[in-house]
Amino acid sequence: MTLNPITALSEQLQKLINEHGSAAILRDHLALFKDQLVVFEKKTPILENTIKTLESQLQNATKEIERQKQVIEALQGSQSTKKYNEITEKVIKLFFNAGRELPVNYIATSLAIDINTALYHFDILLKDNLITQTMAGSESSWTGTSDPDMFDLTPEGRKYVVEHKNS
Repeated sequence: MTLNPITALSEQLQKLINEHGSAAILRDHLALFKDQLVVFEKKTPILENTIKTLESQLQNATKEIERQKQVIEALQGSQSTKKYNEITEKVIKLFFNAGRELPVNYIATSLAIDINTALYHFDILLKDNLITQTMAGSESSWTGTSDPDMFDLTPEGRKYVVEHKNS
């Protein structure tokens, strides 16, 4: 089958136009790619430095977290092995046995000690987080009555008493 020379020429021209159009599109894409490659090459050193900085900060933070964990473990270990004097032990055991909030004057009366001595032992137990103040005392100018400060055993305090029951 022979083609008409005009039809054949038309097809050849169409093929040439398509190839030229594809080449132009390809050239445009290649130019865009080169532009993006230049931008990427400029940003790469900056990003590499940022990565190094972040890796260093992460390493330092990890070391600090480990150090803090060791400090916490040491503090927790020293608290559970800490031994208090006889009166302080009696104060904390009174709280444990009462199972409720107690005022300073109740402890002082129960142990036959003066209020300042009782406060001294409360200071020790408060500092070590074995007791906590649960209510601040108040005084009524209308009735002339007052409510004492109230204190209670903390979970750490209960733990201490249970772990040192036989000592």
